[in-house]
Amino acid sequence: MGGLNKNRVKRVPLSLLMISVMLMAEAITPAQTSSAEEAKKPLALGFGENERFILYSNGEVHRLLSQNQTLPLSKIQLLGEVVEATIIDFEVYGQNLYLYIYTSLNSSCGRTTVAVYNLVSGEKTFTKTYKFAVTQENQTQKVIGNMVLAASACPHAFAVITANTTHSLIEVYREKRGGFEKTATYSGRMAMSIYRCNETLIAATFKAEIKDNMPWITPQITDIVENKTLFSLPALIPVAALVYPFIQPFNRNNTWECHVTVYNQRMNRMEYYIVYPEKQGLIDSNATTVSPYMEYLIIDQKRGSKIIFSNGETITVAQKLSIIPQGAYMPLDPKNGVLDANPANKSILAKVVEGDKAKILYLTQKSTIELYTLNASSTSKMVGFHAALVQNTVYIINPENNNLLALSLKNIENREDNWGLTAAIALAGITITLIIILSRIIKIRL
Repeated sequence: MGGLNKNRVKRVPLSLLMISVMLMAEAITPAQTSSAEEAKKPLALGFGENERFILYSNGEVHRLLSQNQTLPLSKIQLLGEVVEATIIDFEVYGQNLYLYIYTSLNSSCGRTTVAVYNLVSGEKTFTKTYKFAVTQENQTQKVIGNMVLAASACPHAFAVITANTTHSLIEVYREKRGGFEKTATYSGRMAMSIYRCNETLIAATFKAEIKDNMPWITPQITDIVENKTLFSLPALIPVAALVYPFIQPFNRNNTWECHVTVYNQRMNRMEYYIVYPEKQGLIDSNATTVSPYMEYLIIDQKRGSKIIFSNGETITVAQKLSIIPQGAYMPLDPKNGVLDANPANKSILAKVVEGDKAKILYLTQKSTIELYTLNASSTSKMVGFHAALVQNTVYIINPENNNLLALSLKNIENREDNWGLTAAIALAGITITLIIILSRIIKIRL
């Protein structure tokens, strides 16, 4: 299926697993509601194809529109796990809602439930629960069961990454006969991730074969829904023979590139490279993180971060940012991170923690605007914080009061446009003044 031979899979470093367990154990207008709706509370904001959604505690699903407007889509019968959930995330594609619920049972065990709902009927068409526990045997920690590290969806399919002590797996499920069936499994090690690409899901896989009586591993990028290789990365064959690289694909202006992270045991350091399909050679790079939706990537810099969008546009910001992806990405909830992005407007929505406060920022090429401030302890998905960018409106679920806030960006955008016009007028005035002065100097000399 394009995965590694299981006999060749080595033990998984437990550090990442333990980090996951520890992390899980630990002008504004309110969105309009009628008196009949006061009992419902916003649970989570979900992502879709260029759209954002909200799920309420009574099962209502709405599409978020700009300027504090929503469009009701459906009402689903929510699972009982929602009541005690630690993290709730969801995605919407076509007529399907993909719900991911993580529940921390205690400091050493938990469960993740993946459910799919049909938005037309409101009925559940699939559900599966993954459980794990961390135990200690002979001073060695082991993960029993399957811990979900990531889950993501596309139209008519979804994928889940699970891990235990020995290996990790990507399970792929496709819509069939009114439900979902597992159609593929890809095995590997800890450093695996899923990326949304057009109407499908892709991931780095490793083709294992024997050449000249020697094991030969070829890294490649695979359409895991169609089980089809998109391209190979021959430059990484020598690397894959020694270590297991973490590969992040990115498509910039219809050109593929892959950002690679490897741990150099001899030098005890992380190393970062860029490689290109079907080409040899590694290009040195800085630490880079690619959005699971491949809308943008973030390059770490000495003073801040550089964001490169899929359309090739870039912005540089003073803040050190990571990515807060949608879907069940358990270990990823950084203090400073990108919450949402709009490549067309070259803008991002981010949260930055300073002391005991967290600022919600709107960042563009022209400016950094502070939109809202919360207690830092209130800006984690574990306490119900969510935020999304919808055209000229920012939506925030504030766990301090369980309200959905709508923050308009219209005035901000107008200010930026006016600033640009003012600057242009001022520049034109300076130019005209210089021309007049120069003409007078020339006349005097003549």
